[in-house]
Amino acid sequence: MQQAGEINQFAFRKQKQSKTHVVLLCDISKSMELYSKFLIQMMYAFQNSNLSIHCFVFSTFLYPVSKQFKMNNIQHALKSLSADIKEWSGGTRIGESLKQFMDTHARKAMGKNTFTFVASDGWDAGDISLLETAMAKLKKNSKQLIWINQLAQGTDPTQVLGMKTAMQYIDQLIPALDTASLKRYLKKIA
Repeated sequence: MQQAGEINQFAFRKQKQSKTHVVLLCDISKSMELYSKFLIQMMYAFQNSNLSIHCFVFSTFLYPVSKQFKMNNIQHALKSLSADIKEWSGGTRIGESLKQFMDTHARKAMGKNTFTFVASDGWDAGDISLLETAMAKLKKNSKQLIWINQLAQGTDPTQVLGMKTAMQYIDQLIPALDTASLKRYLKKIA
């Protein structure tokens, strides 16, 4: 009314920025024993960042561990995990574990802006067709699907059947030899 019916000021709504989601899935099987503690500590550190992070560990079954990572002390978190997870340093069924994640946790943990990290050497004693199906679903629901593998530097990781199956769905394969290699990548998404 002040402008005699003329519109000369426009109100624009800012586009809501979608929050970056991060899903961390870490293999704690026997073949990953040397690296899983390092990867668990990395997961613990990132759990306390400002990103929306959901953490899981797996061997023959999948276990959500975000609750334990809310503890103030990494040693208490590790002690709690080792007491709760009987399959620690056991066999590996990656396909079954990823399927369990997709069926049970993906709806809550993932959004359209999700970076999914799978930390594993790819040694899978389970059904490879389940791994392929689960990887296809994981890829479809991820903005980026990153596989962290300590074998990715120096050897051909596709010599392992699980890695050979997973490679067609992976956006990036990064070595897990040290925190510097992980920090370089994570700075890109934060």
